Amino acid sequence: MAATTAHRKLDAFPGAPNTEEDLLLVRKSSKGFSVITDFGCAFSCPYCVWKNHPSNRRHSYPTDWDRLETLIAEIGRDKISVSGGGDPLYRLRDHADWWWTLMAICGGLNKQIQVHTHNHKIPWGWARSFDKIVLHVDAGEPLPQSDIRMLARWTELRLVAVLEPGIEAYDLQLLDDLAREVEAEVTFRELVGEGGRETKFRLQAMLSEIEARNPRARLVHQDDYNIYYMPDNTLRTRFLP
Repeated sequence: MAATTAHRKLDAFPGAPNTEEDLLLVRKSSKGFSVITDFGCAFSCPYCVWKNHPSNRRHSYPTDWDRLETLIAEIGRDKISVSGGGDPLYRLRDHADWWWTLMAICGGLNKQIQVHTHNHKIPWGWARSFDKIVLHVDAGEPLPQSDIRMLARWTELRLVAVLEPGIEAYDLQLLDDLAREVEAEVTFRELVGEGGRETKFRLQAMLSEIEARNPRARLVHQDDYNIYYMPDNTLRTRFLP
């Protein structure tokens, strides 16, 4: 698929990545494939990795669609994920052409799309376009219950909460109750950095109780589970600092 006129090919830039080397990496890897966006974000999460990430250069690169399509065609799974770098669904209308291009590529390759977002007010048409929405929520704040119920009717849903120091066991229970009500997966993610291990240890009893009663709930450690296609069109095996 040729790059759209809105996006120049990476060939126009010096030091373009070696697609052949990256193809070998993708073919040999058993990891997932994640496209990292840099569209900005409406939130100021204290645990945000992107704020100080070396790839966050405060200016945008045009997506090399030919290169990205070539790599997606070679992954050994039937889906890709899209996450940030900010929030992939931030100012969705401003980035609609980007999303339509990615959806056309994935549709032509029979690849589904999972999107990671904080945006719980996703229009019906967009929500239905994703195989799964991985919705990040602040468990210590009031949950957007009506929006979560609506999204769960439109597509598969996974709720994710980072175990921040201010979260209490009661917050985890409320989130799990809502996840079971709407038949969504729920993931509790260990915080990277100061206070992460201590918070997990403090909440371990409730986490174990939730995992015992809900087969769709799990605690995960922050790690690099994917190969990452970065906003500057490079491919990385590590995203976390």
